[in-house]
Amino acid sequence: MGEQLMKCDIDIPPSKRQKREEVLQELICIRPNLKGKIVYFFSTLDKYFEGVLFYNTKEKKAQIYCNKRNQMFKTFSQWINSLKKRGLFKGFRSAITTIFLEPDPISLSIATILHNSDHKPY
Repeated sequence: MGEQLMKCDIDIPPSKRQKREEVLQELICIRPNLKGKIVYFFSTLDKYFEGVLFYNTKEKKAQIYCNKRNQMFKTFSQWINSLKKRGLFKGFRSAITTIFLEPDPISLSIATILHNSDHKPY
């Protein structure tokens, strides 16, 4: 019941860090049914890492739990950067275009969800 009533307004001035955090927050606002679901970050077409979307009711913020690192992150970028720092892949990846809802890189990406949504930014 509380999940359906979640408010999607954040009253913080925009900044680069804010925008990165808003992607994860916006995704959960648009699709609250994704809470507790596994997402897949593809570093290459045949290699991926799993994370779980969580909603921290105390902080009223969405977070991602990394199965590989056993750690919570506030943004998709933080998650991806932590995997990169451990040497699990090289190069740069766009968070929203490389994270998918299924373990298949041609399935629905979070970028598609965000771009096809009628949800208006804050």
